[in-house]
Amino acid sequence: MSAPSRLSRFMDLPGGIDAGQALAAADENLNSHRDAAMGLIDRAIGDLSESDKGQASTEAVTRLADSVASLAGMFDLPALSHAAKRLSDTIRALADRQTWDQQTVAVHVAALRVLRNQTDAAVASKILRGLDQLAAHAAREKV
Repeated sequence: MSAPSRLSRFMDLPGGIDAGQALAAADENLNSHRDAAMGLIDRAIGDLSESDKGQASTEAVTRLADSVASLAGMFDLPALSHAAKRLSDTIRALADRQTWDQQTVAVHVAALRVLRNQTDAAVASKILRGLDQLAAHAAREKV
């Protein structure tokens, strides 16, 4: 039989916490930042709404959408994260074609506002399917 590994010897030392306790503490720590993160998401969605009026550069709009996607993913809001990623992808595709489709961007931003507080997974799924179809159509069309 082989000798115990360094890690197993370290884990057996007194005064440590078990993995379950460590994960619970990490979750608690993350959740302590939830309100601040939701405020950042709300502010970013508001700024994206302002970008509907042509107030921001493509790069700034993409950064805002990426921020929403990252924070939403971190705080287990998958529909919001998906919609924000789809917006980022759409904006990049439009920028690559050196064009802009204000209606497509505005619909995505409106969906972000709805999905921010949507608790019905079936409704969220329908919204995401619609956004996916809209983004696919915008990617094919010359605007």
